[in-house]
Amino acid sequence: MRKFVIIAATTVLAGAMVLPATAADLLTVPVSDGEMAVPVADDEFVWTGFYAGLYAVSQSGSLNGGQLGLGLDFGVNAQMDFVLVGGEVAVMGLDGAAGATTYVQALARGGLLASDDVLLYVTAGYGA
Repeated sequence: MRKFVIIAATTVLAGAMVLPATAADLLTVPVSDGEMAVPVADDEFVWTGFYAGLYAVSQSGSLNGGQLGLGLDFGVNAQMDFVLVGGEVAVMGLDGAAGATTYVQALARGGLLASDDVLLYVTAGYGA
């Protein structure tokens, strides 16, 4: 079990070090009737949209032994100029020597965009 926890932690840390890939769709701007258009990159980041993810969970304790499980995380954000609002729901299930456990968490989010790449936000919610 200790090997599994070390491998899982190493995998999570390695995954956290990967930088996100971004791509820009090129727009063309006509310069005149007879000349070729110059490509222009439109690289403004938009936070609006739906997201979802699946993740693995490992938990161990000296009293109850270890548990393994899966989690599902999904949410939506809406950006209005420099204001962002959104919500998120996470569901996680664990099973192992200590028995089966389920966690559910619901969050609301609100924030301000400091720049295209930086979002300052607060979140509040309920978990059971």
